[in-house]
Amino acid sequence: MGMDSEIKILYGLSLETSEKLREPLERELGQKGKDLQTVCRYRKEGVYQYAKEQADDLLLILEENLQGGNPYEKEELMHLTDIGGNRIIFLLDRTHYGDDYIKMLYACGIYDALFLDEVDTKKIMVLLKKNRTNADARKYYGIETARDMEKANNVVNTECLNSYLEFVETGMLAEDVDQKYRFAVSRLSAKENRALAASLPGSVTRMLQGNELYQYYIGSKKKKRGILWIGRKEKQDTEDLKLDSSEEVGSIPLAIVKERQAAISIQDEKEVQQTKNVCDSQDDKGEDMLEVMDRYRRYYMEETLDLPYSDEGNTTDLMMAMGTYLKEIDK
Repeated sequence: MGMDSEIKILYGLSLETSEKLREPLERELGQKGKDLQTVCRYRKEGVYQYAKEQADDLLLILEENLQGGNPYEKEELMHLTDIGGNRIIFLLDRTHYGDDYIKMLYACGIYDALFLDEVDTKKIMVLLKKNRTNADARKYYGIETARDMEKANNVVNTECLNSYLEFVETGMLAEDVDQKYRFAVSRLSAKENRALAASLPGSVTRMLQGNELYQYYIGSKKKKRGILWIGRKEKQDTEDLKLDSSEEVGSIPLAIVKERQAAISIQDEKEVQQTKNVCDSQDDKGEDMLEVMDRYRRYYMEETLDLPYSDEGNTTDLMMAMGTYLKEIDK
């Protein structure tokens, strides 16, 4: 839901928050030329019933303690997010920073929460203009993963990369190698993809000569003075290797954007866990709750664009193949 000329807002706020927020927000939206339709509900059931009856998309601005000591629970939020294309901005107490409650919001697909102590018109306008990405939400919520830290610091997890490298190499036919490589590209960062491309053996690279993703990453790697080769099952003195961070925004071909944007459909929890255990072995146990998201919402890559892509069948098959492969090599 973007910033359309007409916005229908459904408020589910306590009286105190409503008095603080509504008037300045609606004034700001009016100055932006937006036609507003606003409705207030003071009980959770009333919010749900009104949202369910509407044919048009709504902007829901909800507060955790709409009904005093009876905060929104997981099932209630899931019912709201399952309705359709509604947008939810959820206001909650800062004490939830990094706790299980805010992890539950994330698992339900609510990425645009705001802590009550910093709620103002400006911050809400920013969220209305641009949705948070998954990574942005994890950072704001205080639930960043070890994988987030690696990407933020341009770190390559060699164990994770070795797993994808061997996965690609198990392809017997050129078509298999091509599909497995495309899958690996969609799961890795640009830095990791350069390392992967530089580490593939000749038997594999010969089958990837017509693959535009491989040509892009091997070409960008050749421009560097040195080539990083992934150590095969070798122990590192340090846990990770750092790569240079030089990559211009917007320099990635459209095909690569589409590959990265391919999302994994709802997976069997066990199959997803088999693959995630390799790449996220250093994460805190508290992050396990984030995996609930696999039951309810798709994962999207950080570079989320409004580009169509439909190859979910192949992606699902590859995820299952990756999980099966990792299970075999761990025996």
